[in-house]
Amino acid sequence: MPGKDAAAANAAAISVTREFDAPPHRLFRWWVEPRYFVRWFGPARTDMPVCELEGRAGGIIRFCMRFDDGREIWMKGRFREVREPDRLVFPLWFTDEKDRPVAHPAYEDWPLDATFLTTVAFQDIGHRGRVTVHQAVRPPVAARHPNLRAEREIAKQGWTESLDRLADLLAEPD
Repeated sequence: MPGKDAAAANAAAISVTREFDAPPHRLFRWWVEPRYFVRWFGPARTDMPVCELEGRAGGIIRFCMRFDDGREIWMKGRFREVREPDRLVFPLWFTDEKDRPVAHPAYEDWPLDATFLTTVAFQDIGHRGRVTVHQAVRPPVAARHPNLRAEREIAKQGWTESLDRLADLLAEPD
């Protein structure tokens, strides 16, 4: 039923927009260079002990977010599109430290083939930059997971906290 799949996909999408006191080219750099990315990406109370990031089409994005209670979440993906300074597109999925697919850490029945298709748009708004993160869950069976609404709220909060961290760091000199 394509209609049901489309509705599930729309329900599974989240968007977060934030304006920064930095131009798009600087914001873009903080997304594609590991030395910057490790400093801000992830929710509050996390650090990133492992980060592989090749900011080019086909390049890898792989990282471990470690929470202050010791929990770790590993994710991996590949950049599909890297268009400086306007746009990034990459799917992400959960893995273990050896890159084997795993379920969502909060939902043991999460589909192993589920991905989070992430699109990041950078916009110049006159001496400032706007970043919009749009993330959809794929495939449609994952978008119909019974805990999807709760998972998407957690994801939206995580993106909001990440962008807050980025804003704080951008106030500092490079």
